[in-house]
Formats: sequence, structure tokens, C-alpha cells
Amino acid sequence: MKKLFFIFLMIGMTAIIYSCNKEEEPCESIVENSGIIVKSVDIRACDQPFYQGSFVIESDAQYDSVLNLNTHCERPFVDFSSYTLLGRYAYTANTGSYYRKVVVDSANMRYNYTITVENCGSCNCLSQNMNWVTVPKLPSGWSVKFTVN
Repeated sequence: MKKLFFIFLMIGMTAIIYSCNKEEEPCESIVENSGIIVKSVDIRACDQPFYQGSFVIESDAQYDSVLNLNTHCERPFVDFSSYTLLGRYAYTANTGSYYRKVVVDSANMRYNYTITVENCGSCNCLSQNMNWVTVPKLPSGWSVKFTVN
């Protein structure tokens, strides 16, 4: 009986190992911007992502303060006289594509920043993105609504 159990155990383990190592069709990770987004900002060399959530950065002082949360980040230039920097953390458990859109909602005096994350493949690897973008300067008194789908 032990021998039969061992054989089934070995067959099961072999099946699991084979299924985890089989090659899949390659999955392309996409980052696409639309709406009023001017450009993506790539803040590199960070040891950890900014798990705190959402950021609306309108000045050099705010920018420095946020980057001081992680002292290993490089500081790409942003002209805060013309632009506002928005950032929102999002992730997926697989390779993912990030579709980012910022639209003006004049009736509610806000920008709506929506990030749609699409899973691609089944690699069981964490895909994460802080989704930093610049947009035209946020008008005084306006806010930003962040949504991750």
C-alpha cells in the first residue's frame, strides 16, 4: 500500500512540476496613456514601491517630501509651474498591462484618474506599477479622484 501511495505521489509531483515549467505564449506588458496625460514619469532605483496609495504633487517641496519616503529614488525633472504629477500604485498577480486615463470633470471641479489593469498570462509573478504621470496644472480648488479597475 505504501508503494502504491508513493507511486501516485511521484506522478502527482511530476505533473505539478511539468505544469509549472511549461512554456506559455509570450505575454506583452503594455503601459498606455490617454486623456489629458502629458507623459509618464519613470522614477527609477526605488527599493520599494509607494504602497501608501495616491499622490497629487504640485510643487518641488511636495515632490522632495514624497521621494524622501524612499531615499533610493531618482528625481526626474517636472516643471510644476505647468504640470501636476499624479501617482497611484496598482498591481496584478500576473504579467499586467496598465491603461491610464485622466479626464477633466468640470462639473465636479476635479480630474478623474482611472487605471485599468489587465492580467496577461499565468506566470504567478507580481507585476506592480506606481503609475506616475504629468497632467496640465491642476486648477486651484480642484481635486483628483483615483480609480483602479
